[in-house]
Amino acid sequence: MRLTTRADLNLGLICNVKCRFCYDLDHLNHAKGPSIEELRRSMGILKNNGIDTIDLTGGEATVRSDLIAIIRMVKEEFGINNICLITNGFKLADSSYLKAVVDAGVNEFLFSIHGASAQVHEGLTQVPGSFERIMRALHEASQARVRLRVNTTATSRNYRILGDIAAMISPFKIENYNIIMYIPVLDAAHRVDELAVPYSVAAPFLKDTIDRYAQCFDRLYVKYIPFCFMQGYEKHVMNFLQTTYLPYEWDFCQRALLRRGRLVCALATVAGLLSCMDMRMLFGRDPKELQRDGFISFQDSINKHKPFKCRSCKYSLICPGVWRGYKQFSKMDDLVPVQGAKILSPYHFYE
Repeated sequence: MRLTTRADLNLGLICNVKCRFCYDLDHLNHAKGPSIEELRRSMGILKNNGIDTIDLTGGEATVRSDLIAIIRMVKEEFGINNICLITNGFKLADSSYLKAVVDAGVNEFLFSIHGASAQVHEGLTQVPGSFERIMRALHEASQARVRLRVNTTATSRNYRILGDIAAMISPFKIENYNIIMYIPVLDAAHRVDELAVPYSVAAPFLKDTIDRYAQCFDRLYVKYIPFCFMQGYEKHVMNFLQTTYLPYEWDFCQRALLRRGRLVCALATVAGLLSCMDMRMLFGRDPKELQRDGFISFQDSINKHKPFKCRSCKYSLICPGVWRGYKQFSKMDDLVPVQGAKILSPYHFYE
């Protein structure tokens, strides 16, 4: 299966909203982002490693006054023709600014929409007017010749109305809609009591949203939920081991390469292959697939927890379990192993 050739270029932890679930909420706006020369060096590495699609992210990329110059640098100096801007849409509500961004080279937008009303969306972004502005930006972008994607972070505040969000955005010809389960890591780990929802509680609403609205999007995925909660809906489930095989997701090895260096990435990959993966998953596989699977399996072993009982589950070799912070808000008894032959391929349900 084709590996993703998309990577993220992080423009810094500067943002104009304050999403409660943000991994970096307590560290936003404390420092300037990387210089354009530093970004140029990162782009050189990514380009040399076969990356042909770039997601500009942050923070919020549109806060940077040199964003247009950065977009042109990515497109003109490195020949990247697929450039996505990940955004809260606040500045893009200005049609002239959106046009300037598109004219510079952006041909895809990924909007972060977390409610079907100002009350819910702004209850999470903590910025009045942010709902009206992102919906205006989505409308403006839909008039341009660009691809559109949407992310929604599912929390205790909005999981019941995921179907309403899907219904609201469905007329805009969204190619890819991701529902991302709240992740209790980094700064977001401090807000478990106000944001967390057990997977077993959210699952019926996730399935209902898929049943009613999956046909409205080219792709609809639920990210970061164990497969056992989504039986019959597995083709809509995505954990980190699956991301490397989906065209709208990042090559996380490239991110680590930029941040940690080649040696650390190589050691993590070897450790993942030797200690975190079943040997049956290695035979007949492309070496590049194994490199990414090994690295991600090692990362999952650090960040996730898989109870002993999960070892008997048919999904156990392709499912990382739960985030280590999950047991802060769940008794873990909702994890029920599913019997059957072991699934060996991370992309089994996408073939």
